[in-house]
Amino acid sequence: MHYSARETTRRAHALTISPSSPALDVASKIHDPAATFQVNKDPPVSLKENGSLKENGNLKENGNAKSKTSTDDPDVVKVLRKATYKVSGDTQKLRQLCTEFDAKEEDYKKRIHDLETELRNHQNESTKTHDRDIREMENRMELVAQKLEAAERYMAGKEEECNMLKLDLDTLNEENKRLKENLNDMMLKLQDYEEILAQKKTLNEQYSRILEEHRVLSEDFNRERVLRKKYYNQVEEMKGKIRVFCRVRPITESERRRGSSGSSGSSGGGGAGDASIVVSAEDEYSVSLNTQRGGQRSFLFDRVFQEHEDQEAVFRDTHALVQSALDGYNVTIMAYGQTGSGKTYTMLGTPEEPGIAPRAFTRLFQLLDEGRARQEAAVSTYMLELYNDKLIDLLKPAVGADTDRLDIKRDKKGAVHVQGAAVRSVSSASELNRAFNEGLANRHTAATKMNVESSRSHLLIAVCLSITSKQTGSVLRGKLTLVDLAGSERVSKSGASSDQLKEANSINKSLSALGDVISALSSESSFVPYRNSKLTMLLQDSLGGTAKTLVFVNASPAAYNADETLISLMYATRIKQITNNVCKNADNKEITRLKSVISKKKGRD
Repeated sequence: MHYSARETTRRAHALTISPSSPALDVASKIHDPAATFQVNKDPPVSLKENGSLKENGNLKENGNAKSKTSTDDPDVVKVLRKATYKVSGDTQKLRQLCTEFDAKEEDYKKRIHDLETELRNHQNESTKTHDRDIREMENRMELVAQKLEAAERYMAGKEEECNMLKLDLDTLNEENKRLKENLNDMMLKLQDYEEILAQKKTLNEQYSRILEEHRVLSEDFNRERVLRKKYYNQVEEMKGKIRVFCRVRPITESERRRGSSGSSGSSGGGGAGDASIVVSAEDEYSVSLNTQRGGQRSFLFDRVFQEHEDQEAVFRDTHALVQSALDGYNVTIMAYGQTGSGKTYTMLGTPEEPGIAPRAFTRLFQLLDEGRARQEAAVSTYMLELYNDKLIDLLKPAVGADTDRLDIKRDKKGAVHVQGAAVRSVSSASELNRAFNEGLANRHTAATKMNVESSRSHLLIAVCLSITSKQTGSVLRGKLTLVDLAGSERVSKSGASSDQLKEANSINKSLSALGDVISALSSESSFVPYRNSKLTMLLQDSLGGTAKTLVFVNASPAAYNADETLISLMYATRIKQITNNVCKNADNKEITRLKSVISKKKGRD
C-alpha cells in the first residue's frame, strides 16, 4: 500500500516514542527501588494524555517540545501510590508491558524504516517526475518563447504593414476624393450624353425615315430607268435598229489558274494574266468593264445576261423572232465576240443544254403545228461555212471543186441567198435537227490555248419558210438565218501555228472587214464596203438590209481578256446604232401565180 510523502511523514511521527517520554520515565522508575522517593520530584506522565497519544497516533514534529505533566493530576497520584505499595505485584505486569512496548517499538521502527524507504523512493520518483516536468515546462517555455519571439516579429511586421496600409489608405482616400470629383464630372457629362443620345435617337429615326424614302425612291428610279431603257429599245426596234444582247460567261478554270500578273492591259497579250473578274452587269440592260487604261466603262444594250442565267433564259427573250420569220420577215440571229467567249455555246449549245438553234427549230415547228388548220408551210434549209475565205456547203456529201460554184446573190428586195447551195426540205423538227447535226459534223474545229474546241470557220444556217394562207392564198416568205461567227484571236494567246495560223489570219481578216462595215453603217456613211469579204456579203441583208437582226455579243469576264472584251463591246455598241429597213415578204395570190408561171418558163428555157 502506497502513501503520499506527507502522509508517510505524519504516520512516522505518530508512531515514534521519544526515549525521554514520561511513560518511559515512569516505567524505569517503577523498576528502580528508589523510585518511591523520587515521586514528588519527577511526577509521571499523565496517563490520560498518554492514552490520547496512543489513540490518535499523532506525534508532533516538535522534538524539543515536552509533554505536559502535572503532579496535581489525581490519576497520576493514584498510579504512583499504587506503584509504591504494589510494586512487587505489578512488576511482572510492567515487565510484560515493557516487553510489549519494546516489541511494538521494534515494530514501529521497522514500519518507520519501511515508510522512510518508501518515502525516499517516493521522493526519488517525485524528483524524477518533477525534473521531467520541469524539463517539459522548460521546453514548453522555450517553445513559447520562440513563439513569442515569432509573434513579436509578426507583430512588428504587421505594425510595419499597418503603417504601410495607413499610407495606402491615405493615398486611397486622396484617390477616392479625386475619383469622386471625376465621378461628379462624369455624371454631368452623362447628363449631357443622355441629352445627346436623345437627340441622336431622334436623328436616327429621321435618318431611318430618310433611308426608307431613299430606298423607295431608288427602287422607283431603278424601275423607271429600266423601263426607260426597255421602251427606248422598243422604240429603236420599231425604227428598225438592230437589237444587241450581251452575254457574260462564267470564268473558266484555266483563267483561274493563270493567276494575276497584270498583263491584261498590254496590247501584245500573251503570258499569264489576271484572272480576276472585270465585267459586271449593272442591271438587265447595262454592263460595266474595268480597264487599266480608261477605268470603268459602261455599255447599254437591249438585254444583258449574267453568268448564272441559263440557255432557257436566253431563248426566252429570243423566241419572238421565230414568230417574225413565220410572219414573212427575214430574221438573223448571230453571235459575235472573242474566241472562247461562248458564242458557239450560245448558238448551238450542248446535248444537255441546247442553244438557240436547236430551240428555235423546235419552236418553229411548234408554231407551224399550231397553225396547220389555217395555213400550209414549206420548210427548207441549207448550211454553209466560210473557211479560209471559201464557202463550203456542209450538207453536201463530198466537199471539193463544187464549192467554187457557190455564189452569193441578192434579190430585188435585198435578201441574200447562195446560189448552188444544197437545199434540203424538212417537214419536222427532228428532220431539221438531223440535217443540222449532219452539217455540224463537217464543220472545221480545232483545239487552241484559248479554246479546246475552237471554231475555225464562220457557220451560217438558213431556214427558208413559205407560208400559204388557206383562206386568201397569199404567200409569206420568211427566212431564219443563224450565224455562229468564228472568234477573233491573238496568235500570241491562242498559240496558233501552221494551218491554224492561216485560219486565224483568215478569220481576223473577215472580222476586220465586218468591223469596217459596222463602222460605216453606224456613222451613216454613203459607202458601205460589203464586198471586201464574203462574210460581209453573206450578212448584207442582216446589217443595214431588210432583216430583223439580233446580235449576241459574248464577253469573257477575266481581266486576262479585258482588251478583247472592250473591243467586242465597242463594236456591239456600234452595231446597235445600225438601222435596217425591215419589210415583210408577202405576195397576194395573183402575184404568186404569175411568179410561178415565170419560174416555170425560165425552167423550160
